[in-house]
Amino acid sequence: MKWPQIKRKIMDIFKKEFVVGIEIDGGSLSVVRFLEDEDGNLRAIKADRREITPSSGDSADEESTAKALKELFKGLDTRRSSFVVNINCPNTSLKEVLVPLMPLTELREGIRLEAKNYFPFPVDKSIIDSEILREVSEEGIKRYEVLVAASPRKTVEQYLSVFEKAGIRPSSFIPSIYSLQMLAGRSKGLEGKTVCFLNLGELYADIVIFSFENGSQKPRLVFSRKMPLSGQDIIKSLTGTLVTDKGKVSLSMKEARVVLKEVGIPEDNTESLSNSKIPASKIMSMLIGPLERLSEEIGWCFDYYRETSKGEAVDLLILFGSQASMKGLTHYLSERMDMEVKVGNPLEGIESKKGALDKGGEVSSIALA
Repeated sequence: MKWPQIKRKIMDIFKKEFVVGIEIDGGSLSVVRFLEDEDGNLRAIKADRREITPSSGDSADEESTAKALKELFKGLDTRRSSFVVNINCPNTSLKEVLVPLMPLTELREGIRLEAKNYFPFPVDKSIIDSEILREVSEEGIKRYEVLVAASPRKTVEQYLSVFEKAGIRPSSFIPSIYSLQMLAGRSKGLEGKTVCFLNLGELYADIVIFSFENGSQKPRLVFSRKMPLSGQDIIKSLTGTLVTDKGKVSLSMKEARVVLKEVGIPEDNTESLSNSKIPASKIMSMLIGPLERLSEEIGWCFDYYRETSKGEAVDLLILFGSQASMKGLTHYLSERMDMEVKVGNPLEGIESKKGALDKGGEVSSIALA
């Protein structure tokens, strides 16, 4: 056997056949598995979402998360798979910046030094990464348009610890906001619009505004912000103790999740009871606080964008994340914001095997790997 043939066989041994996108969000895991062909094109072959059963209490810990990961990937040859993990925390973020043209080695060092000016939080203990989007020219001066990502080293280490317990070595981590940008790049029918993507997870929420300019191949990220509340605030609002005609009633976090999935946000007081425990009228009274905060936060972001963009308005709000499909949420936000609101499809534009994405509607936002 000749050396080129031997070399090719050796390379085939180490070739990563599958690409797996993973998102951990509080009490659930979302996974999409892709098969990579010889040309490097990805084809989705399976999408799944799994609830994490806590070892104790209501919150998932490292042990229970690692156990759920092992169960999800049982039978998969992890050595032939690349794992791309969606990472998020209050200080994990993404910023689009303009920088002068310079050699790439100098660019990375310059961005590392300037990162403290890009983000509203300390980055001295963060991992910084960047990607050149395009070369632009403003008033005859050429510059790079660059995406800069930051995430605390401690957060990355916590994720690595979970995956090590599951016997998995991630190939890369991507911030949730970057995932939304990948989603925006695959979205159809949004040309000429300014669109807000709200990633409402259980633990964290991100709001990102994109400008889909006519004739542009990629949407432009024009605003991003970490929300000071998340799906967990909505879930927790249902765990307080109530006095009803059946006595005192309280829900666990697990029961509250079921209520939001099966009953959601009641549109009137005639809705059915949730597990015969809490009347619909009581559910709405408990949810109204965090729901009003959510709509107010979105409104403030829209107002800020309008003021800084010379009057530009947001045309559409699209929801992603594990809490996006909460029953009644799109109707509530549409009424409050007086605009079109819909739930986005994180698997839009992805080529897939027939039946592979039957559970795609349950996947939150990780099909972006």
